[in-house]
Amino acid sequence: MTSLNVGCDNGPVSKGNRYLSEKSDDKAMVQYQKALELDNKNPKAYLGLASVYSDKGEIAKARDMIGEGLKENPNDEALQKAQLRIFGTLSEFMNQLTN
Repeated sequence: MTSLNVGCDNGPVSKGNRYLSEKSDDKAMVQYQKALELDNKNPKAYLGLASVYSDKGEIAKARDMIGEGLKENPNDEALQKAQLRIFGTLSEFMNQLTN
């Protein structure tokens, strides 16, 4: 699916990134959720969760996660770019459904 460029960080986000790269989506999700429990404004955790949902084909959930991240971090460039990519993916998905 679509990589949303999570970046590096210490602690749960770093572990989540490692699990994501190993295709262990459920373990990655747990780590990103832990990161949000520690800091509910962590944009990398929102991006990580969005990547997990995107990898699972749950594009609407990925979009929602990016939206939540943008509510907390309206000026975060990585989240803004991810929003543009995910809307492109969602648009492609909708086109496939209608064709």
